[in-house]
Amino acid sequence: MKSPSRISPSGPKIDSSIGSDFSVRFFQQGVAAILIGLVTFLVVIRITAPEQTLRMVAPASGILLMGVIWWLIGRGRLQAAAILFASGAWLVAGAICVFYNGVHSAIVIVFPLLIVYAGWAISLRAAAVFTGLTVAFLIGLVAAEVLGTLPPPPPTPLAVFLVVQVTYVVVALILVGSLVWVYQRRVGELERERQFSAEIINSLPGMFYMFDANGRFVRWNRRFNDATTYTDVALAEMKAGDFFRGDDKERIAEAVRRVFADGHADIEADLAPGQGPAIPCRFTGVRATIGDESFLLGVAIDISENRRNQARLEEYRQHLEQMIEARTADLSIAKEAAEAANRAKSTFLANMSHELRTPMNAIMGMTSLAMRRTMDARLLDHLEKINQASHHLLAVINSILDISRIEAERLVLEQIDFSPAAVLDKLPALIGYKAVDKGLALELDVSPDVRAVVVCGDPMRVGQIVLNLADNAVKFTEHGKVTVRLRLAEDDAEQVLLRFEVEDTGIGISATDQKRVFAAFEQADGSMTRKYGGSGLGLAISRRLARLMGGDITVSSRPGEGSRFVFSLRLRKSAGAVAPAPTLEPGKAGERLQEEFSGSRILLAEDEPVNREVARTLLEAYGLVVDVAVDGVEAVSLARQVPYDLILMDMQMPNLNGVDATLAIRALPGHARTPILAMTANAFTEDRELCLAAGMDDHLPKPVEPQRLYEAVLTWLVRSRGTTVAV
Repeated sequence: MKSPSRISPSGPKIDSSIGSDFSVRFFQQGVAAILIGLVTFLVVIRITAPEQTLRMVAPASGILLMGVIWWLIGRGRLQAAAILFASGAWLVAGAICVFYNGVHSAIVIVFPLLIVYAGWAISLRAAAVFTGLTVAFLIGLVAAEVLGTLPPPPPTPLAVFLVVQVTYVVVALILVGSLVWVYQRRVGELERERQFSAEIINSLPGMFYMFDANGRFVRWNRRFNDATTYTDVALAEMKAGDFFRGDDKERIAEAVRRVFADGHADIEADLAPGQGPAIPCRFTGVRATIGDESFLLGVAIDISENRRNQARLEEYRQHLEQMIEARTADLSIAKEAAEAANRAKSTFLANMSHELRTPMNAIMGMTSLAMRRTMDARLLDHLEKINQASHHLLAVINSILDISRIEAERLVLEQIDFSPAAVLDKLPALIGYKAVDKGLALELDVSPDVRAVVVCGDPMRVGQIVLNLADNAVKFTEHGKVTVRLRLAEDDAEQVLLRFEVEDTGIGISATDQKRVFAAFEQADGSMTRKYGGSGLGLAISRRLARLMGGDITVSSRPGEGSRFVFSLRLRKSAGAVAPAPTLEPGKAGERLQEEFSGSRILLAEDEPVNREVARTLLEAYGLVVDVAVDGVEAVSLARQVPYDLILMDMQMPNLNGVDATLAIRALPGHARTPILAMTANAFTEDRELCLAAGMDDHLPKPVEPQRLYEAVLTWLVRSRGTTVAV
């Protein structure tokens, strides 16, 4: 069997040359030996037979020729030296034969050797040229001898003749010896190179092959044998297209054309072996030119595993798509369920808010009425405790609703112009009495540059944060003072950064407890709930409100040394100044109603009897005339008959709700500008927006404190008459 990596007999003949260091040295030594021999020959002829000087022309020419060859070898021009040696030696031998007739031994010995040398050292083509010239020369020489046209040779002494013959024999032997020796060395080198290249080719990770422009294979590796299952003998007789079927055959033929035209091509096709199933492969081919002939060198990589992996990936992708579709369907169902749950939660919160605030309004209202009508000190004390408990319960309800709305992302912040300093100025009126009761000093420290700042935001929520922090500071401080500071941290053309600080000299908070004081329903110490009270929602709500407004709250504290809470808010500057809000002297709103608006007609639309009685009694106590409607239909009917000065409208009523009733009243003649105030247990921000959108002027969430009710009624009665409220 042939070697698995070989060049077939029909493959290319690659020109050989004298390339190894050993061959160069051997050739140089051979030339030196010939030069020495020729010089010695000339010296002997000159001494022994001076009359034979003419015979020295050819040997002298040979010496000159060898000198040039020696110089070329020294310059590394080995190919030129080989050509000059073969052609020059041929010319010298021919000249000797022409001018010195009868030296036929030189022809017999030298010319064949020169032809063989030319074929080895230069190329077969050069050997063919020299062969043709030699045949022509010999024919001419023989013809010249027959015709007697050659010049007669001078008499040659026996010694000269012998020296000449011996010289030619020696030269021939040197040439033959050098050729044989160099050939053996060259064959060994070529065999080692062949084995080395075969090992490299067989070590390639894929199938290697090489074929000519006709598609005949001239070289391949063992992997190609193994994949195709063909022997070397069979492969040598096959062409590239024999390994493919169907469309792949045409595609491969086109790829081969591209390689020979463009120099490179890549393609995937199924290799059809002699035995077994087809093998999917990726074929890469490049064009290589050797001499005047072009070949395709190619490598084929088995991509069966890749195809299987792709199939598995495709199967897995389809499986993932099915899972995603199923998951999407599940998520859609879960989303609908979550939305339904969220709607249910919102409805529940709204209903709970309404159901809790409605009786709270009755309790707080009736308590206020009872406190007005009794002079019994013991009973007043009891009623005051009921009032305080009611306010505490209302605060808890508000906190729970706030945290629920924040978690449901349903809390909407107002964007109105306000003065941050004015928010702090209200603080003493809200918690000052608590500080006085405990003997604490409540200090406000507002920098002068903040006084002139007007921002856009939600003043109620900012005040809620400050109030929570300050109220906690008073609650957890037994002696010393509580300081509330406001500083302008940054100020540019469009926005400001406000820094609020609440510092106390109270019990302090440990480092461990500081990490959880902002969690809902948490306090620094669980026992504090029993000692100090509170739901544990104030700080949680405050931090979440601060973050909703782009800020945050931090705390620094040491047990027994007090605490300092800091929060910063970045708010947009207002375009203009805030007009001072009309204010009322505390506790004087009822008196002003009686003095200025006694006899004003008020329509109260309220379906809950107790709340209706409370509101009516509170208003009539200061001389207002109150008509009552038990639902929206009756409210619209009364408004159609009477030009009321102000209308108090509940939202949830039978037959016709407050929103629709307001829309109907606004359409009545004479009521386009009548103040309509929502007094309702629907206390969410969206409820307020709904009321305002329907045409109501204000929103009073239940339970409504008497003073808040009087202030609102007075404010809108004043506005409806086009006057201002005195400060």
